Amino acid sequence: MHALRSDRFLASAFDRIPAAMMVLACVLLLGGSVSAQPLFTITAQDRSVGASAFCIGGASSTQTRNAPDFSSWTADARASCAHAVPPGGGNSASYNQTSTIATNALSGVFNNSIMQDFGGSAYGAGLCSLTFTTSAPLRYAFTLTAVGSQGPTWESSLTNAFSYSAARPVGPAAAVGVIYPGTHTFIVQYGGSYPSASLTYSLSFTPITSVSVLAGPLSRPGDDRAYYQLDASDWFTAEVTARELGGHLVTITDADEQAWLQTTFGSVGPANKWIGLTAQSLPNTIYLKWISGHQTTFANWAPARPAASAGDYAFMQPDGRWNQGAFNAGAFGGIVAVVPASVIPEIVSGPIADPLGTRQYYQLAPSSWRNAEERAAQLGGHLVSINTAQEQTWLSTTFASVGPANKWIGQSARINPGTSAFRHASDQAITFSHWALSSPIPGLGDFAFMRPDGFWEQSPGDSDTMTGGIVETGDRVQIGALARPGDCGHSYSQLSISGWVEAEAEAVALGGHLVTINNLAENEWLVSTFGSIVSNRKWIGLRRVAPGTNGFAWTSGDPSTYRRWAFQYPLSSTDYAFVRPGFGNDFWYSGDGVSTSTTSFVGIVETSPCRCDWNFDGTSDTADFFAFLNGFFGAGADFDCSGSTNSRDFFQFLSCFEAAVCP
Repeated sequence: MHALRSDRFLASAFDRIPAAMMVLACVLLLGGSVSAQPLFTITAQDRSVGASAFCIGGASSTQTRNAPDFSSWTADARASCAHAVPPGGGNSASYNQTSTIATNALSGVFNNSIMQDFGGSAYGAGLCSLTFTTSAPLRYAFTLTAVGSQGPTWESSLTNAFSYSAARPVGPAAAVGVIYPGTHTFIVQYGGSYPSASLTYSLSFTPITSVSVLAGPLSRPGDDRAYYQLDASDWFTAEVTARELGGHLVTITDADEQAWLQTTFGSVGPANKWIGLTAQSLPNTIYLKWISGHQTTFANWAPARPAASAGDYAFMQPDGRWNQGAFNAGAFGGIVAVVPASVIPEIVSGPIADPLGTRQYYQLAPSSWRNAEERAAQLGGHLVSINTAQEQTWLSTTFASVGPANKWIGQSARINPGTSAFRHASDQAITFSHWALSSPIPGLGDFAFMRPDGFWEQSPGDSDTMTGGIVETGDRVQIGALARPGDCGHSYSQLSISGWVEAEAEAVALGGHLVTINNLAENEWLVSTFGSIVSNRKWIGLRRVAPGTNGFAWTSGDPSTYRRWAFQYPLSSTDYAFVRPGFGNDFWYSGDGVSTSTTSFVGIVETSPCRCDWNFDGTSDTADFFAFLNGFFGAGADFDCSGSTNSRDFFQFLSCFEAAVCP
């Protein structure tokens, strides 16, 4: 498979697209013509299938077939060879792709057959890719079924919609949802398996129509947002309507807003109300996020909710409690919130790439903290999370002469107002701070900004219109930061799909490393917590010390000697470790760390800043002692991670501080 891909075997099959799509098919991505359609415009297609065979003595055979035009297409690629010594044996591979284009759908089948005897190899591959733009929302329905005694290997994705692979053991893959105006790419990649395998897929699109508004716009005292009550629909239709109104299904930020919504809309329209919480990016998990992109600062769940597999879409019951269900769980009425464009700050500068080129930053015009964060969410990010001293220095230098002198950053105490318990708007673990002396002080402000000298201060409110936000996009954290019970001070996060090298670079940018696993209990917690979400291949921080050697070490520098290698691992040819939840008692395996082949890997990040360095500035000194006291008297100094601040926290911190040894 790897050699075949290096010979540029790809294959394509794409989409089911509505009416007038009889001419839609896959073409080679060699600058083919653009084909316009009523619902979208095809800008690039590629479809091919190939096979290779290698035999003892050097004999080999390779064949690649490519789709010539936009019509429905089927092709076989065959390769075979015979061994020179001993004579009579040989290897062969046969790969097939069939794609059928209908008026509203694209469906396809891949299959393969491989014959191998005592030497050499045989393999093949196929890929279907289509890039298109659309100017209207489209509802999609996707299904994929793969069959094979040893696989097959495969991946399939649709931009901003779904991503599945053989590394995620979901059985038949299925997804429903909506794509919005923009550019999208659909891919099915097939690697096959020995001795035979097959894959069948189908993707269809249909137009989606908005629903009627029953009430609104209505305003809440002290809130810029306008609220609407929609008529009955499924969750997707409600969110499409919300976007047409200029907003999203409502993000509920605190108890006051929750109470106002119940009072205002309780007797209007359907009794159950769709809200903006959804797990559509991590289906069948407890990780529901606001569709607006905002941080969760308040929750009002019904008992035993949220729960994995209880539904990926949230709604408010008549009693105000939140529940979960399928997107079409009932004819519920969505509540919409729209932030007026007049209060959203303009972009003064950006995007500006960081030195590693992994993140983009923007300087905003003056506004309140909340409206700067709203703009950040619209850009697909948050007000900046400053994770390292290097990032702090780069930001204060790069943006010193750009926009307002004072800069909003992502830290706030919105979840615990009036305390010193500040958190990043991105929910990343706090691994660094640069507070001015004695800050933050409980009660003196819940929103953080960076002064011209680079130090951080608090604002007594978020209405300071002389301050402009710095926005950060490109965050690759999917889950976290999460704390392990009994492991105070360590936080864990899961990244999006990447190779080991890229994942470790991201972990360092977050102020940590890929996880160091010290014992069986930690291994079991990681497996049970992150499981097979997105992928059942999780990069960890163990890597070979040097090529050709037998030694492995943790990238964090931790001297832990704990290992849990599977039988015959690590392989001599691969240098980076990963764990496979649910496979072989959760043992560790090794991979190449850069490419991910036709399987998907995600990194697990661990951050563990020194608890004695209470202000996270990189040194333990008297400033930490006074920062801890400020937090202690403001109920924001939970040193032992018990969930509350009390005398135990004081004495444990004091012991740590005096010993100058991190726990």
